[in-house]
Amino acid sequence: MPTLGSYFDSDSVSICQLNDSVCRFTTLNSKDLSISSQPWPALACFSQSKVTVVFSIIRLFPSVKQRTQVIDLLKSVQDLTRPSPGCVGCWLSEEDYANSHIRYAEQWESEEALHNHIRSDLYRRVLNAMELSKRAPEVGFYRASDKQGFELIETVRGEAKQPSSWQPG
Repeated sequence: MPTLGSYFDSDSVSICQLNDSVCRFTTLNSKDLSISSQPWPALACFSQSKVTVVFSIIRLFPSVKQRTQVIDLLKSVQDLTRPSPGCVGCWLSEEDYANSHIRYAEQWESEEALHNHIRSDLYRRVLNAMELSKRAPEVGFYRASDKQGFELIETVRGEAKQPSSWQPG
């Protein structure tokens, strides 16, 4: 499933992916740990199906002195992980100076792909970055195993289905 684009801020990760000619936005909100997946209205999806997506989100709290070292470690992991089988994407957010933390996130097509990554030598760099955190890192793994299509929008908005002649425009 190719990733067309992504947006990562201090509260959420949003990813736009193309699958069977349908764009889908998947958003993980880190404040309430909610995951939502919506079709892009211009290219709506009209059927439900099951998917499994696994997000890994790690918050690290390095000292000012070790911040650059942690960022360099995670950037090296990010660059080498992206082309890995089953990796959908990796994001590094280092701009939250107010909370003095770094957030590193990965999205995987399956738990098996994530587990293979965690067992890899490359993941030792992530563990090394965690060891440089001045307080216990916050580590979370989130599974999204449900996806809904256009019918969710219809249900929530209480609108009738689009006529079959409707073309995204």
